[in-house]
Amino acid sequence: MGNRQEIGNSEVSTGSENQGVERYEVSPLPGCDPIVGQWLWAMGEARKRTLGLIEGLDQHTLDWESPDQNGNAIGSLLYHIAEVEMGWLWNNIRGLTEMPPAVLADFPLQPEYEKTGRITVVREVALEEHLARLDKSREVFWRRSKD
Repeated sequence: MGNRQEIGNSEVSTGSENQGVERYEVSPLPGCDPIVGQWLWAMGEARKRTLGLIEGLDQHTLDWESPDQNGNAIGSLLYHIAEVEMGWLWNNIRGLTEMPPAVLADFPLQPEYEKTGRITVVREVALEEHLARLDKSREVFWRRSKD
């Protein structure tokens, strides 16, 4: 028989019947539309895994890019994740053409995708600053998606 563990309002099942594969049963988070609540839960789970993987990374590792420059640095990806979340919220969900000035202030670098086809290159930004931006964007997303 498998082992069940509750995570938030969801359960994770592991064990022999799943052959070592985790199965998530998602229940909506309270206080919001059930479908929105399920996606907020999924976003939270993805964020937990991301934070676990980047914990304690040094600046060299955050800024490292592949020698052929076809990849993205971890720091660039972290910036991109927060920026995309805010884009989804304000553009796709709220229907605005621009993010509010208070949100834009958290993204001081000019987007490069339209010029280069790549996400914004972010270097020499400390892990703590990336974590603060991710925390703030998630808090804003959570709060505003319940409005």
